[in-house]
Amino acid sequence: IRSGYNFLADSLKMNTVSMNVSTTLFNKVNISASANFDPYALSDKGTRIDKFAILQKQGLARFTNASASLSYSISGEGKMEGNDGSGGTGSAGGERTAGGVRGAASSYIRNYTHPITGEYIPGGWVYYTNPNVPWSVSFSYSFSCNRSFVLNKDTKLLDKKDNITQTLNVNGNIKLTPRLSMNATSGFDLQAMKITTTQLSATYDLHCFTMSVSWVPTGQWQSYNFLFRANASALADLLRFKKSSSYWDN
Repeated sequence: IRSGYNFLADSLKMNTVSMNVSTTLFNKVNISASANFDPYALSDKGTRIDKFAILQKQGLARFTNASASLSYSISGEGKMEGNDGSGGTGSAGGERTAGGVRGAASSYIRNYTHPITGEYIPGGWVYYTNPNVPWSVSFSYSFSCNRSFVLNKDTKLLDKKDNITQTLNVNGNIKLTPRLSMNATSGFDLQAMKITTTQLSATYDLHCFTMSVSWVPTGQWQSYNFLFRANASALADLLRFKKSSSYWDN
């Protein structure tokens, strides 16, 4: 539980109250949840005022948002070590890297960027991969709730509105050969009752060169990308061929 108090602020000196919890069940299922509460009250127009919510009879603290996630993954050898964040060394909270958030195990990565080009993906594709096993499959569930208040023109009162999202995600990775790997990720939006962004990608290591291709067949982010480049960092920008389409064209 975390909060703070700014003695030098002119108003609204107390920070919001955040609560976080995480655990692992049976050393296989990772669960995390968080929630935020605002200690200050709202005016009749829905704006924050410099009065505590409890004094305005709006509760001890006003709920603003909450989120929760659950994940489970298996690898080709049927073992969980190194593929669920329980093995290896590192901090319990994970280490932030350029590609996402790295868990306790060195091969357990939560990615927010494109696996081939490294480009940031709007909306975020969250999936789990372990490049050190012949194959791996991961499943995850995410939930979020954001509360807002809208002034009702008829009653002149504030009506609360909860924006809820729920998503089931699945990601699979397979190494057909020591140098050829393929990855597929997709999901299902439980609120909209439709399939989320689906992506197929493959990478082939040619020792001195790397060839990779990715494809988003449908949806708002529909696009493709083909890249052939030298592995040597000094030649990566010089010896490269790239052909792609952008989701901005949609």
